[in-house]
Amino acid sequence: MLRPADFNSKLRERGVEEKVTVQKICEVCKNEKDARAVLDEVSNNPSKAQEILNEVMIRNQQVFQFEKVLAS
Repeated sequence: MLRPADFNSKLRERGVEEKVTVQKICEVCKNEKDARAVLDEVSNNPSKAQEILNEVMIRNQQVFQFEKVLAS
């Protein structure tokens, strides 16, 4: 079974900075398909990993706001 630490190690091997983790990517993604796409994009562009993460967070902000409204 693969653990998040295994994926984080692979990201580091590709040159992704330590601030960007699989856990953070999963937090800002709206679903599994989105998380896989972001992981691929980060793996292919390690120097832009933080920028990619920020863009995804902004893009999915409406989804998270809607979830908060539903939870209230």
